[in-house]
Amino acid sequence: MNKHLRNYLNSFKLDSRFLKTIIIDAVTILTIFLLFFALSTNLNHQSEVIGEGKSIEQLKLELVTGTEEHAQQFLERTKSIIFTMLFGGLAVLLASLLTFSYSRKYLWEKLFKKKIKLRSWVLLVVMLTCFLAFYFLFFLVLKIIFNILTAALLSDNIYLLVSKLITFIFLITYTIYTFLTFYSFQHHHQVWPAFSQAFQLVKKYKSRLWKMLLLVLVTAILFSVLLLFSTKFLSSYSFVLPFILPIQTISLLTIFQLAFFFLFINWLRLYTLRTISAKK
Repeated sequence: MNKHLRNYLNSFKLDSRFLKTIIIDAVTILTIFLLFFALSTNLNHQSEVIGEGKSIEQLKLELVTGTEEHAQQFLERTKSIIFTMLFGGLAVLLASLLTFSYSRKYLWEKLFKKKIKLRSWVLLVVMLTCFLAFYFLFFLVLKIIFNILTAALLSDNIYLLVSKLITFIFLITYTIYTFLTFYSFQHHHQVWPAFSQAFQLVKKYKSRLWKMLLLVLVTAILFSVLLLFSTKFLSSYSFVLPFILPIQTISLLTIFQLAFFFLFINWLRLYTLRTISAKK
């Protein structure tokens, strides 16, 4: 059997590492979601207090015809919600950054048993986020060029299919590069050199990585087809969640999509590591 295909098939042999990483990712995403939900709930509550259940036109009329004391109270409440929006939003962003950075530190320490200070992980995550912004801008430019060149050549269905495929390839490419950057950082303990070392890994293992990317695309397409055929059945069932959670009900389709996302990302991470670690 071809060694690349054998490595691909072996990547589906789930072990304790896979279970640990998927739990870490799930807890991380849930924590960040709850942080933003708490901020959103607080802002909605303050908005209801300000509005007192009245429409915008009613509020305008009260401000025009009301007393100076009423206008002052409205101003104070407005200042409060703006303060919460700015400083609360900043606090949630910082808490999310620390949560995600710590989870990456904990996860990669579990994979390679090497400890690195949290502040270095925070710096790495910030730099990767900045890199993502430039990468996204580059992607948008390419999409615009693609739209101009193919608008009159492709039918709507083919254009939509090709567009989604290009988007998926760009997302997967960035995700794989991120894993390679984390891998380099975990081994060399240097933030900035981790980026160039990740590119060196791409150059060194380009033959393996291209084949891996092709197999990843095939896997994603197969799961997408499965999801497409299951959509009607899955979306017709829903579950009532515990009252302590922000979402009261969730459809079986949503559960399936979330499960696929976590399974796919964690499989891709371990498959990437397996690919660059495999013997020639």
